[in-house]
Amino acid sequence: MASVIALPALGSSPHERSPAREAFARVFNLRNVAALFYFCLLLLAGRFVIWLSYEPIESWAFDLVRGVRQTMISAVLLLLAIACVEAFVTARRLGARSALTLGVIVSLVAAAVAVPIRVWVAGSPLASSIAKEPGYFVQVWALWAAVGGFGYWLFHTIRTDEWHARSWPMPSAGARACRRRWSRRTCARCRRRLSHTSFSIRSPTSSGSTKPRRPAGERCCRA
Repeated sequence: MASVIALPALGSSPHERSPAREAFARVFNLRNVAALFYFCLLLLAGRFVIWLSYEPIESWAFDLVRGVRQTMISAVLLLLAIACVEAFVTARRLGARSALTLGVIVSLVAAAVAVPIRVWVAGSPLASSIAKEPGYFVQVWALWAAVGGFGYWLFHTIRTDEWHARSWPMPSAGARACRRRWSRRTCARCRRRLSHTSFSIRSPTSSGSTKPRRPAGERCCRA
């Protein structure tokens, strides 16, 4: 069962983590790795389900496991790159525009680094494989570069929202009820004060009579 177990650095305790290390652990943990596994499995499920009626179940299962392994290489490398960028941005306190630019650039590099690693793990010669099908590897790189850029934007947005939530906490239900009671008491005090005020200042009307006018300094707190 995947849990939120971070991967701290050696020789550090949870009480001594820096903000950069916490930002890294928030992105690169077992829960996110498990989410990546299910994402890769769903990404390949549609294509492999079509092949199920044409191949034996043993060959189909082996190809599915191999495809998930190859896809997880790119996914884990991108997650590691995003975690490193988040730690660097937190340590340097970069702005939103600089952080997003850096995240996209690192995602492009990480997607490019994952391509030769996938070829090497598959047991194929790197130069001949890329020379034989360059369009396929360009498509793989572009796909995972887009996924990495979107993933970094998502993690950056979540971190920014959490920071704003900590900086501007919402009032609790008890605090809102206390404010309503305070407003009712204040307005009642205003009404009592206005009822005991002598309306000696009168303004003439069109018919020549006079009507009481509230003094300028006596206004209800709701106004």
